[in-house]
Formats: sequence, C-alpha cells, structure tokens
Amino acid sequence: MSANMIGLILNLVLLAAVGFGFLFGALRGAKKSGIRTIWLVVFLGVALLVSPLISKALINIQISPTEGTIGQFIEAQIMNIPEIADIYADNAALQELVAGLPAALINLAVFMVLVPVAMGISYIAYAINKAFLKNKKKNQIEEKVYTVKDGHPVVVNNPKPKKYRLWGGVIGAIGGFVICFCLFLPINGTVHTIKQYIAPTASAETTESTFEYTELSKLITENLGQDVVNIINAVDGTVLSKVSGVLNVDLALYDAISTTKVNGETITLRKELNTLATVGETVLHIQNTTDESGNINFQNLDFDKLETTVDAVFDSGLVKLVGIELLQSYLDQAVNGTLIEDLVSSGKLDQKTAGYAKELLTQIWASLQAGDGKLATHLHNDCVALLGMAKAGIESGLVGEITTTQNLTIKQWFTLAESCLYGTHENSKVANHNYLEDIIDYLFESSSLKAAIVGGINIGLNEAKSVLEATLANQGVDTTTNPVEFDCLTQDNIDWDAVSATFLHLLEDVIVAADFALENNLDEGSINIKTLINHDKFETAALALANALDELQTSPLVTNTAGGENLLNQALDEFARVEKFGKFVDFTALKNTDWNAEITALLQVAQFAKPAITAQNIKTFAFKNLDYAALETNNTIENLFSGNIANAIKLDWIKNDKLYTTASAKNKELLDIILADTTKLADLKASASALATAGANFGTTGIIEIFMQGATAEKMNQTATALVAQTDDKTLLKTGLDTIFEDTKLCQAFVWALNNMIVPTLEQTAGDMGKIDVSTPEKLAAWKASASDFETAITALLEVYLSLDIQTFEAITGDAKSILKLLLNDEFETTNAAKIGAALDKLCNTTTLATTEHKQIAKQYLYNALKDFEDVNAAAILANDENLWTTEFTNLAPSLILLNSTYADSTQTTTLLDMVLAGQSDELIDTQGFWTLSTTQIEDLATALSQSTLFAPAALKFAESLQTLLPI
Repeated sequence: MSANMIGLILNLVLLAAVGFGFLFGALRGAKKSGIRTIWLVVFLGVALLVSPLISKALINIQISPTEGTIGQFIEAQIMNIPEIADIYADNAALQELVAGLPAALINLAVFMVLVPVAMGISYIAYAINKAFLKNKKKNQIEEKVYTVKDGHPVVVNNPKPKKYRLWGGVIGAIGGFVICFCLFLPINGTVHTIKQYIAPTASAETTESTFEYTELSKLITENLGQDVVNIINAVDGTVLSKVSGVLNVDLALYDAISTTKVNGETITLRKELNTLATVGETVLHIQNTTDESGNINFQNLDFDKLETTVDAVFDSGLVKLVGIELLQSYLDQAVNGTLIEDLVSSGKLDQKTAGYAKELLTQIWASLQAGDGKLATHLHNDCVALLGMAKAGIESGLVGEITTTQNLTIKQWFTLAESCLYGTHENSKVANHNYLEDIIDYLFESSSLKAAIVGGINIGLNEAKSVLEATLANQGVDTTTNPVEFDCLTQDNIDWDAVSATFLHLLEDVIVAADFALENNLDEGSINIKTLINHDKFETAALALANALDELQTSPLVTNTAGGENLLNQALDEFARVEKFGKFVDFTALKNTDWNAEITALLQVAQFAKPAITAQNIKTFAFKNLDYAALETNNTIENLFSGNIANAIKLDWIKNDKLYTTASAKNKELLDIILADTTKLADLKASASALATAGANFGTTGIIEIFMQGATAEKMNQTATALVAQTDDKTLLKTGLDTIFEDTKLCQAFVWALNNMIVPTLEQTAGDMGKIDVSTPEKLAAWKASASDFETAITALLEVYLSLDIQTFEAITGDAKSILKLLLNDEFETTNAAKIGAALDKLCNTTTLATTEHKQIAKQYLYNALKDFEDVNAAAILANDENLWTTEFTNLAPSLILLNSTYADSTQTTTLLDMVLAGQSDELIDTQGFWTLSTTQIEDLATALSQSTLFAPAALKFAESLQTLLPI
C-alpha cells in the first residue's frame, strides 16, 4: 500500500468518525450527546491509567515454555551479545531497565487496544444512564403546564423538550474526533517524534531537490528507507495529525503513555530519543570537523552544541539510571582495581609515578562521590567546566598552536601562550579578550579539577617532605623523632570562592614577572643589573612579583589546611633546618611578610641608585645630582632594614666564607668592624640610616666625584662651597661628620678609612706616622668626644681655601713646601693666617687623631715634613704648645708675602721661601741679593723671624749675616 493511500485512509477514517459522531449527536440532541461524550472521556482516561499496569503484566506473561516471559526473552538476547553480557550481569540498574523499559513501548500498543474497549464500555455506561433517567421520569408526578390561547389559559399536558440537535451534532463530532485522536495517538506521537529528525532545515520550495537536510536527517532517512519516510510524511500530513499538532496536546499525552518508572527514575521514550538525536548530531558535527588523518579542527567546533549535548545527556533518565552507575563502576575499577598496576607492568608508568597517579585518582574519585546521590551533578558540572576551559583554550588559539607548533624555546612558548590567553594572537576568536579569566572561572567550578589541584599540592608536599628528610638525615638530623611536618590540604576545608577570586590575579602577576624575567634572559642565569633597573617594566614586574607573593601566602590553598597551619610558613620553618639553605637566609623570618612593602623599599633604593648604575661612565657621573632627599622623605632605609628580608639575610657566615678568609689584613679589619655584634642585615639599620644621612650631606657636595674622578680646581671649589654652606645654622660637613661619629660602626669604619687611605698617603712624603687607635670603648669614646675639634679644623681650612679662591691644584704634591707655596700668594691675608693657625692647632692637639703610638697624626705629619729643614725648629711642633700655629701664623702673617718674593743673586733667581727651606738663610744678605729688599722689608722679616719659634734657626742665620754685612 502506498504512503498516499495510507494518508487518504486515515483522513477518511477521521472524516467518518467526525461525520457519524455529528449524525448520532444530532439524533440524540445536545444533552444526551454531552452525557455520551463525558462517559467516553472518562473511560479513555481510565484506559490511559490502566494501560501501564496491563503493559507490565504482559511483560511477565510467558511467551513459550522455552523462551519464558518477554522480559526473560529480552534478557536472553542481551546475554547472547558478548560485548555487553558481562556489563549487564554486573549492573543491577541495567537489569532493572531491561525489565521495565519494554513496558513503555508495549504501553503504546496497549493504549490503542484499550481505546475501542473504552468506547464500548462508555456506550454501555451511557445506555445504563439513559435507562435510569427514563425510569426516573416516569415516576415523577406530572405537573400542569399552561399556555395562552385566544386570551385564555389552556392546560398543556406532557410537552416535549427541545433537543438542540445542532449542538448535539457538534458535541458528537467532537466525540468522534476524540476517539480518532486517542486511537491514533501512539502513531501520531511516534510520527511527530521521528519527523523532527528527518525534516529539512529550510522549508520546501517547489521540488524535493530544494530541501536542505541535516547530516542527522540524512542518516536517519537512509537507515529508515524512503518508503518508511514517505509513510511518516503521509501520516504527518493527515488532518488528524495537523489538528493534533496545532492543539499541542498529542505529544503531552504521548509522553504520558510512553513513560515508565524504573527504580525511581522516570524514563520518557520521546525524551530519550531526543537525547539520542542530540548526541548523534554532535557526533556528526565532530566528524565533519575531522580531516582524513583523524585530526579535529578544534577552531570549528560548536561549543554551544557540545554544551547542549552534555546537558541533555545528564538530564536523560537512562543515563541517570544506567550510565552513571556504569561510569561509577569504571571509575571505581580505575581507582581501586588493577588499572594502575597493569600500566606499571606494561612499562607505561614507573612505580613512583603510579603511586602519584593512584593518589590523585583517589582524591578525584572521593570528590565526585561527595554528597549523597550527587555523582551525576558533579560529573555534569565537571563536563561543563572542561568544555568551558576547552572552549576558551581553543577560541584563544592556544590549543591550535600547541598541536601544530614545535621546537620552540621556553621564552617563545611563554610569549605564544600569553598572546593567546589575552586575545592578542592572530588566531584568537575575540580580540583582546581575557581567556585566562574564562579558564580560571571554569576551573573552580569542577569538583574533579579542584580535587586534582588539592591532590597535586599534597603530592608536591609529600615529595618535598621526602627530599627534606633525606637532606636532614645527611646532615645528621634524626627525622624519626623530629620529622618534617607539612599540613596537607583537604578539599572540604578550602574556601574555593576566595581561591577563585584571587587565583586569576595571582597568575596574572606571575605572568607579568615571568614575562620580564624571560625578556631579560633571567632563565638562562644572565643577570645584568644595569639593564634590569633601566628596563621600563622593572618596577611593574617587581611589584607584580610582590603582589603574587602576598596573594600566595594568604591564599586558601595555603591557609585552609587540615590542621589550620599556613603551608608557606611551614615550608619556611622546614627549609630553615637545612644547613645549605639556612646558611645565608633565616627563612623563619620571612613568615607573614608584607612583600609589597618590602619590595617597594627595594625599588626606592633602586630608583635612587638608578642614575648612577645606568650611567654610561660611572667615573664621570655627577653623584651630587642623586635624589638623596628621597631616601629620607620615603623613610626608605627604615623600611628596608626593618623588614622581614633584612631580618632574614644572615651576615655571620661571611667569616667562614672565602670572601673573608682570602681577604687582606686591612679588608678583614673592615669586615670585622661591620660584622661586630652583627648576625643579620637588620642589625645594620642604625649604621645604614646614619650612612644614608651622611651620604646625603657629602654626596650633594661632590666629595664622591673628587674621590672617583680626581681633584680638579673646579670640583674642589664647588665641593668646598657646598661643605661650608649653612643649612639651619649647621654646615653639611658638620652634619655629615656628626652622623658618622655618633654611630659606632661608621665611626670605626671612618677611622679605618683614615688609617688605610689618608695616613698611607701622608706617609709617602712624611714617613711613618702610626694609626688612629679606637680599639677600646674608652678610646672610641675619646674620639667621639673630640670629633668636634676635627670638624672645626676642617671647616676653618675650607673657609681659608675659599677665601683664597685658588684656581689650580696641579702644583700640590703633598709635601709641606708645595702646600705652603700654594698658600703664599697676593691674596693671603692676616685673617686667613689666623684661621690656618687655629685649624692646625685644633688638628695637632685633638685626641681624635691620636695614634696607637700616642702620637698626634697632624703633629707627626708636620714634624716629619719639616724635620729635615735645618732652618726650621721642627722639634717645637711636638711640644705641648696648644697655640703654636696660631702664634706662628699671626706673627708671620705681615711678612709671609716676602717669603714668596723673588730673590736674585749672581747665579740664580729664587724665592725667599725656597732659600729658607733650603737652609740658605745666611745667603739672604749678600752684596747683590741684599739690595733686592727694602730696608722696611728687611726689618719686617727680621722682626717676624725673631718672634718665630719654628724659624728660630733661620732668624739666627739671618742675624749673623746682618752682623757680617753691618758689623755692630
């Protein structure tokens, strides 16, 4: 029979049912037709309710002595299939499904059979009801009914009621339609269900060739055959099918008929078919994105379709009933069975890795089973989360690059991953989209992934514990009585919302820091401080690292441990026990560090030093231009040396290090000064603060440039001017020196510098002078007490220097002669002479400059410098006359200009100073040379020399010469 004939027959049946219903309804009238229809609907409803009971009963009816019941027959057929026989035998839920599911299919046929039965019973009920009403009418007392005729009331006996035959026909037609609707409900419902899978995606135009079919519709059509498809289309095109579809009640009743409950789980035939179709469409979609080599083009995957499929699968009654139990069985076997052992036996896993895999699977399995009956929920969430992560990874272009790109360096891989995760890669679907955020969001929605994170951290902790215990055992620690302790994580203790909120920021900060490190090749151990500090991302990267450390130490993954201990703090405690780790750093001091504050202080130091570090030539760098004030304004030194880092860095190891053992005696002396009563960097806070203050005072004057670049006249003038400049009634020199002298270590280091740098330089021209002695607290205290004399003397000398406005220092060789000649010029005044004298007296008599030999360095230097001149009484310098130099310069001042005067004799032209220092005082008075001086000059010189203690020998010779020339 052709499909068109079937459609025609169904239409005729409907027409006949509606037509006969109208006819019989019209004959009965509206009231009787209504009663008849009510009984019909009631018994059709009863048929709907009892059909499942009948269906289940039919399943248990024995088909034959050999094949048993329908359920047994189906079970026997399943057991004949080797691929699923074992699964079926071990799965109670599958057995219950096989026993109960056929009832839903049989129920469709049973309902069709019960429809005519319901018609018959309803007719019987109607007949009984009709007879009952007729008898009741006969027993009723007749009542008189009046009417008006010719203006008079007339009694009307037994009037016949109106039957409303048209309405009766309509009700009868509705009854006929209901009968057809229920009779063909299983057929129409099945047709509508199948039709949605084989219908074209676009409406038909004129010919069948213009239809556009999906891959699934083509597949179903091919398997059903064209004849069956034609029949389905024909049935779908009948009037009954169209009207049922418009009323939208056929599928609802169809679902009611084809639904059964197995072990408390509702299974609806059409819903399961829809799920199967959704899965089929997705499988075909994946196949269409796969090339001939079997490689999937992930970029073309429709993740909305995949997610819809996952939702449909986990909403399926069959999956909930059987699939979850099957999956649970497989997972349980993987965790508790021999899967891991088999992989080890086959050589695919080593024993250690297998142990970790077992532990990780156990963690994941426990998380999936958490909560009564929530396995399906956890699996559903996990699948959605994995799809979301995969979608972000694929749309970012990262997955595609990983599968196609090879032989890249770590730096290249990192750069590639970063561009993909932030949507700047050319293959990223959405430009500048934060795919990393998408991945993190989905990551913490998955129970399995969270369990994997916890398991991974615990595995890492156990591995670290093993390594540390082995290391401690090697250094002689009994780890049985004092074991390494790490408080492991449990998934339930962790505040995952807090983790999710901070994890993205943690990763982004790590990426910023890693990006900087890789860009500067720090992964290769190549460190160029100058390049790093000058890099425009240096500060950003450092702060990102600080933020990452702050976020890490407060992360619930570190703090929400089983015992409430902070994992990072525990790790620091354990690392501190290892000698090779704890030699340089006290890790326990790094616990609960404010990394942002610590690194900010380091950055401030780096910012201060950056101009000097990044200068092209440090020898020509202007240190006075550094921002010394910023160190104090930002409280940088206080913050740096008060922080955990400074308290963690050890210094006492230096004395056992090669740095100390191979150092020279004088450098060991300096290290001893620094390390005295010092075990960690924080102990140097006071000295560092004082040094910063002194550095700010001296650095701004240009002293550092003089030491590094040499003393030119220009630098000397600028530096001297700056040193004596008044700032709040206190010179920079005095402020700087006071700061140094007030701190014991700096004071000792300053003396060390004098003993090892200044004194040796003086000794090159003046001979042995000894060293300043601050070896005892009493001597150090004496130094500090008399330091003001030293400051006063230096200040006075600088003021004299500035008043002279000397432009060149190239003539200075360090000996007394060259220095004196430099001072003796036309600008030398009596006030300057007094200042120089007072300054020298201060230097010569202060205990600040006392040496171990109880010598005064200034006195000794001046004595050594002048002791070889026969016309100078050098011994007077070592006497205890505290005003020697003041007196000498004051008395000599009027005549000092003469010492720089030119003297010429028959053989040479020289200065008086040269002659005096050369012991030629007796030659000053001769026939030719004498007359180069005026009488007044001779008198002034004679007076000055006669009053001088230092130049007494010269005065004597001068007097003898005068007696020879002018006998008295």
